Parts: sequence; structure tokens; C-alpha cells
Amino acid sequence: MDGRGVDKDFNTALRWMTLAAEQGNTGAMINIGLLHQMEVLPGSKGVADAVPWIRKAAELGSPIAQAKLGVFLAWGLGVDADREQAIHWLTLAAKQGNDAAKEFLRGQFGVESI
Repeated sequence: MDGRGVDKDFNTALRWMTLAAEQGNTGAMINIGLLHQMEVLPGSKGVADAVPWIRKAAELGSPIAQAKLGVFLAWGLGVDADREQAIHWLTLAAKQGNDAAKEFLRGQFGVESI
């Protein structure tokens, strides 16, 4: 994605990441979500297009995706705000040791211990 050693080409990166995502690679799913979130892909609607990719990675157990989805849900980014679902996904991430999720739970929702 960074163009190290080659020209930066988000469309080619997307093609390769999609192949990996289709095989269950959660890192690729997260990266596709980030490309949409950054709106670097033609026609991308930003976070709204990122959410399905992040949700799929979260459902497959990625604590990074779980935390990101929790934040999207907490703030209503690309989805309707849903406090209960936000806490659910952030808690799953926190239980896997995701410190950012723990901090967000504590700061945003006052949840101290997981």
C-alpha cells in the first residue's frame, strides 16, 4: 500500500488485498477498510464502505477490527450509533488484550475492568 520499491497504486493493492480477504485474511480486510476510510479508492464513500470489511474481520476474531468497529458504532461513523453494540465489540477486543479498546471503554463508557 505504501509503494515501497514500486509506484503507489491503490487499485492494484486493492486487487491483491481482496484476494487475501476472500481467503479469510483479516489483516487484508482491515486494510481494505482503511483504503475506503481514507477515501483513496474511486467512488469510495469513506467509513460507510469501510464498515462491512471491518465487521467481517471483527466477526472472524481480529481484536484490531473489533476495536475499530466498536469505535465506529460508538460515534456513529458509517453506521447508526449503537452503544450496546459498541461496548460488545470493544469488550471482545479488550479481552484479547487490545489496549486501545480498554482505554476507549474506560474513557467513553466508564467501563473499568474487563
